[in-house]
Amino acid sequence: MRLLAAALFLQTSGTPIPITVRGPADVLDRFSELIEAVKHWHPQLGVAWAAYEEGISFAPLFEGSADILLSSRPIDPRERVLAKKLSLEIHEHVLALDALAVVVHPDNPVESLSLDQVESLFRGKIVGWYGFGGSDRPVRLLAPLPSSGEYQALSELASGADFRLPASAEIFGTSAAVVSTVAADPGAVGLVSASVDRESVRTVPLKGAESDAPVAPSADSVERGEYPWGRVLRLYTRGSADEGLERLLNCLLSSEGQAEIAKAGFVPLFADRAFQRSLPARERSRGATVTAVSFRRGSDRLDREARESLTALSRSVSEVWITARRGLLEDPSTAGDLPHRRARVLEEFLAGLGVTVSGTESTAPASGDLGGADVWWVARR
Repeated sequence: MRLLAAALFLQTSGTPIPITVRGPADVLDRFSELIEAVKHWHPQLGVAWAAYEEGISFAPLFEGSADILLSSRPIDPRERVLAKKLSLEIHEHVLALDALAVVVHPDNPVESLSLDQVESLFRGKIVGWYGFGGSDRPVRLLAPLPSSGEYQALSELASGADFRLPASAEIFGTSAAVVSTVAADPGAVGLVSASVDRESVRTVPLKGAESDAPVAPSADSVERGEYPWGRVLRLYTRGSADEGLERLLNCLLSSEGQAEIAKAGFVPLFADRAFQRSLPARERSRGATVTAVSFRRGSDRLDREARESLTALSRSVSEVWITARRGLLEDPSTAGDLPHRRARVLEEFLAGLGVTVSGTESTAPASGDLGGADVWWVARR
């Protein structure tokens, strides 16, 4: 593996290419081993990893203080409109899978929660724990920042309705702060990334809309789409990637880079899992990247932005693998064969652009905030 890593990543020395990666502090804190690995693999890249201030998300990318922005939430439509006004071309790259975990004090008797109950908790509609096992303690609500991925995930549960935190909610900026506070208060409840250390608290298993069986967040349950509240960790760049930026992106999305990301607690996206049935080993070893394609709820139509993105992608791609799904919030009773239709639409569109489609598949929801497909691709030599 070390020989493979060296063959893939070690480059000749020269003038360092400066690259700034900015992201949430509690995520970057867990990337220490990844950061050291990147230094070893790419000594010619002068990569600076900097946390952005609480409450700031896409501003560093827009203002130019970040070449790559790491985000636990997708860019929203208003931010895309702003990017267009600033004449910025924003590109999205899926880095890893994550999940949202509801944490309580170890003494809290609540056995499980449904997603509807989680929404009610964070709306302030549930004020006491007496309905969850007999505790008469009041609920102390630890809420995420409105600009955070955790807050956006809560908003998604509202199914289009306006989501508002109650006045009693206490706002916390990092998952680590939520965990330490919950560990000290039997009445507290918080929402954190499943990638953080949660040994001092208890993680409440969640029930999705399709099953009454509660599921705890784990690498396996998130990867298989069984845990009902998954999400995606993304990288955003502005404009076309230059040579240095392309090297770093390929490094992070390769099997070796993903192995380091797994050490930080996230669920890796090993590209060769999707390709192992169709691509030879020498192609898989080059690594692959993935482009997320979003559809409107209940739709299998590609919008203009998706068509433009895929058209640009096709110019440097030799072959692709398509994994399509319905979103967590799309009703399975009415969605029917929606994932299959989405896969066929993508296959026909890419084939029309001259791209070889090695295979397609449709799966259960992989994350709570996406309804669409992943297009895995291998670039031309």
